[in-house]
Amino acid sequence: MIALGLSAAACLWLMALIGQWGQERFASIGGGSYSLDKFVYSALIILMTGTLTFLALVLGLIRQNRVHSYRAFVFSCICLVAFLASCFTYGHNLR
Repeated sequence: MIALGLSAAACLWLMALIGQWGQERFASIGGGSYSLDKFVYSALIILMTGTLTFLALVLGLIRQNRVHSYRAFVFSCICLVAFLASCFTYGHNLR
């Protein structure tokens, strides 16, 4: 559960990076005259929330204790909502 909490913190950190897109930047990811920051950050946040959802679901399935399994399933549902929200919000940047 600690690893899942750290993954959730990493997702929040990426969302904070995405919030800085409106500002003009001098350097870009990729090192060229084009900017990959929207694509890269969007792909990372969608990948991380999807992975977090999958790991929470697997954790809920393998737990023997009923209470811990229930908590992992609840966390998995919360992560699924975050995954769907990130796909809806940032999915257009992947095209």
